[in-house]
Amino acid sequence: MGEDCTRNSLVFLAIGAGQRLHRGNPLEDEMPDEFLTEQELAARWKMSAKTLTRWRTIRRGPPFLKLGQTVRYAMSDVLEFERQGLRKPVPRHLPILDERAPDQHARLLTIKDVVAGLRLGMQ
Repeated sequence: MGEDCTRNSLVFLAIGAGQRLHRGNPLEDEMPDEFLTEQELAARWKMSAKTLTRWRTIRRGPPFLKLGQTVRYAMSDVLEFERQGLRKPVPRHLPILDERAPDQHARLLTIKDVVAGLRLGMQ
């Protein structure tokens, strides 16, 4: 138990100091993760830290690490969340008209045209 406590304290100190975390796995040691505080991530995204707190309660946003009352976000998870949220603008296209039906190419009717047509039909 004392060994786990010491290891967790070292992990907390490394994360709390904004350092990179080495997990002990040789593959993970080659690619250490940098962690952001809640305030750092809020500043990065120009939003309130309270928004991130709310997101955690509704299970929205990037994965997070919580040690006691301290919350940290792995930079790799933040970048992945940003990548998944990236949307490319879609150009607005006119509706595809059937080339076999030339009547579809007629001018578009306005509300005024429709009302006038209804009035003519009632007479």
